[in-house]
Amino acid sequence: MSEVIAQKKLMGSPFVLKAFSSSVQSEWRIQESFEAAFAEIARIENLLTDFRESPFHDINKFAGVHPVVVDAETFSLIQRTRKLSEESHGAFDITFASVGHITRKFFSSTGLSQTEEEHLRTEIEQAKQFVNYRKIVLDPVLRTVFLPHAKMKIGFGGVGKGYAVDCAFRVLMLRGIVNFCINGAGDLRVHSESLQTPPWKVGIKNPFSPEARVIGMIPARQGAIATSGDYERFVKSKNGKMHHVLDARTQECRDDVVSVTILAPTALQADLYATTVMALGVCEGMLLLETHSEMSGVIVDKDGKVHFSKNFSRAKTLNSKEY
Repeated sequence: MSEVIAQKKLMGSPFVLKAFSSSVQSEWRIQESFEAAFAEIARIENLLTDFRESPFHDINKFAGVHPVVVDAETFSLIQRTRKLSEESHGAFDITFASVGHITRKFFSSTGLSQTEEEHLRTEIEQAKQFVNYRKIVLDPVLRTVFLPHAKMKIGFGGVGKGYAVDCAFRVLMLRGIVNFCINGAGDLRVHSESLQTPPWKVGIKNPFSPEARVIGMIPARQGAIATSGDYERFVKSKNGKMHHVLDARTQECRDDVVSVTILAPTALQADLYATTVMALGVCEGMLLLETHSEMSGVIVDKDGKVHFSKNFSRAKTLNSKEY
């Protein structure tokens, strides 16, 4: 039995697929299935992108003009993300893109000048009024989405990659592939055929280490794991670090959390709740997480303290003591 690995850059990120060949699953069959999974991820990217023309892009393009008819898949995703907006009392908000479209161009810079930061904060302050998931008008009969103001926008940040991982997972399952792992830039979903198969070992990155070190390993046979952190996309300013996970209620970054890792049945759930728990902070985030018995998680705070949800077994992690 040998490991088969394939990688492709999609949705602006590397997607890595791994599986083990056997007498039943030849390497050729796995590679062919991997290509079908990559094609499915590309389909999701084309469906949900807001960087170029797409069915989803039209929702923002015609904001304040008229409702836009969307496909059933997109409509369902918007409904699910709006439900999480309600559950988190607006800390996660799909309309945060009204502000996110302003801030994302700064994350590629090494730092902000005082003038740039002042300009950014002025733009953000003006865009805050358009962040409100309650204003999205959904018509399930006509399957239309309407944003009532021209400057209001929605986006699938914190959603898209996890959903794409789930879609690729279904492709591989339908093709009979077993013992595989899909890693979409840190959003993972794994499958193991039986208890006789060794579990996949997923590392939790040390958020304080510039190197690829981990603070623990999670052995997983089924399900998904996703991590949000303040160390991937950020800019430094006179007020400290501004990273890409903001509390949509305040448009401010939490400074008490540096990373959140969520274990869930699907990558979409893990992705959504990792982002949301980080936006909420240690106390509110843990309260939200513990209302879901099917999920568990780990929060690392700014002082390096690790917080486990009640249903997360510490025996799942092999502490590497890298702090």
